[in-house]
Amino acid sequence: MVYHSILPERIKEIFSSPDKALEGLDGKVKKSVQSHEETQSGAYKRALDRLDKNQKDPDKRPKRNLRSISKVLSAESISPADKALALKVLNRVNEQDISEWVKDNPEMGKFVSRALINKPEENLGNEKFKSVEESLKSKQTLSDLTGNSENLSALRSLSAKDLLKPGFTSPEGLRALFLENGVVDFHGNTSAMRRIGVGDFFGPDQSVISIASAGKERIGKRSVGAKYSPNKIGYSDAEGYISVTGGEIIKTNVNIPEGQDFDVSEVNLDFEHTLSDGTKLRGEEAYKASFSEEEAPTKKKVISKSNQDFENITDKKLDVSVDLSKLRKGPRQLERVLSRIIAHKEDYIAVEKETGVPWKLIAAIHFRESSNKFNCYLHNGQKLGKVTTIVPKGIFFKKGQWREAAIHALKGRATRAGIKPNSSISEMAEFAERYNGLGY
Repeated sequence: MVYHSILPERIKEIFSSPDKALEGLDGKVKKSVQSHEETQSGAYKRALDRLDKNQKDPDKRPKRNLRSISKVLSAESISPADKALALKVLNRVNEQDISEWVKDNPEMGKFVSRALINKPEENLGNEKFKSVEESLKSKQTLSDLTGNSENLSALRSLSAKDLLKPGFTSPEGLRALFLENGVVDFHGNTSAMRRIGVGDFFGPDQSVISIASAGKERIGKRSVGAKYSPNKIGYSDAEGYISVTGGEIIKTNVNIPEGQDFDVSEVNLDFEHTLSDGTKLRGEEAYKASFSEEEAPTKKKVISKSNQDFENITDKKLDVSVDLSKLRKGPRQLERVLSRIIAHKEDYIAVEKETGVPWKLIAAIHFRESSNKFNCYLHNGQKLGKVTTIVPKGIFFKKGQWREAAIHALKGRATRAGIKPNSSISEMAEFAERYNGLGY
């Protein structure tokens, strides 16, 4: 018997009444058909699992979602719940992705197309977000669009410049996107994290607010002016503008403690700003509009102090204490780093003897460049045993030659800087800054 000659039609016939059909087949064919049936059933279950996991963010992997949708919809027997799940995810996939996928996969795409054609109007939900420009034309604000939960993923990925656009932005909409149960969460949107502040989450009627982070609570008063822009609306206390980057807890029902000081600049209600379309704004709205049209701030360059400046700073004036609560992984991270350094103290002292650079400073630089890994160049953190391809390029030392490579990295610099084993903290700070480069 030639087993591979069984046609797909015959297999379908077997599946329609498997018990009866399998009676007359010999062992190998019976096993083959059962295996195929189990594979098909497994694929269906996997497709359902994927849809269930991805239903909140179907645009993340649209092609995989569409394959899963077509797999479920093509099944001969499908439960109402499974079909509802497939249609729910299909409603949230970008229309252009659907069109391209159906074109590239006509055989399976027909099930998706059929579902779209036969889909009841009430299953379409609210109108999907297309673009900020389209929303402005139809006079939809951010708060209008966040009312439809299917838009949240797309809106959270917009740039801060779009989210803060006059006529489109709204405090209610920004809160719906980035303030969940009183906790700030920018969902990985770095543009929003850099440009959007608590002042954008609330209107002028919210004059005082509490912002808590890392166990410290700061009570801020609504004001104008921030680190990078004099026109940024936000909240400030005696220490200045209070920024948020994610994870902060916001409270609006706040009582100002007795004797609380605020370093604030009051909003000038006569301040004016004219939009590109000629619309004139005044007061707080004018400040917000002018800020949203500014270029996003670039990283501030660190300008190194000269040796003469450092001579004027005594070690006693330098605050070298460590606030363990601000470390990403807390005290345990510091303990692990210190134990690793102490375990290799001899290596660092050996390099100190050859270069004059204090061994503790070598350990700190080593942590900065490669997390104290001894299979990497101290020059730039690349792996030993290969020629370096980033600055400094063209350096080569074999595996196991960490000491030799470290001496090569430090000796010339140490001589030029005049660094010595008994150098002060200020001198070591100057050396470390120059070692890492002044363009950051």
